[in-house]
Amino acid sequence: MLKGFPCKVSEYSTAKPGKHGSAKATIVGIDIFTNKKYEDTAPTAATVQIPNVTKKEYAVADISADHFVSRIMEDGTIDETLKLPIDDDEVTSELLKVWEGKAADDSVYFTTISACG
Repeated sequence: MLKGFPCKVSEYSTAKPGKHGSAKATIVGIDIFTNKKYEDTAPTAATVQIPNVTKKEYAVADISADHFVSRIMEDGTIDETLKLPIDDDEVTSELLKVWEGKAADDSVYFTTISACG
């Protein structure tokens, strides 16, 4: 967790201890959801929070006109609460293109990533 956001660490460096302090670590990471870069500095002895990241793959049963995805859950039930990311037109259009271009006997799977609730 950098600045309160779940990140994948892209750079890590340490500085030698100074006259009045301990060694410092500089950590640079990329937010796993927004790809925004965050940087934080802390003593090397400090504790760092690590987010619990869950990645799941679901088969898609349907995508409604208002962009809700009907996904098949692990127990076989259908969940219709997942909405395509409307704030990212590029991703949404690509996902719809894959769904609409599939053959009748093809399966489409979505991978969802969640962290920090």
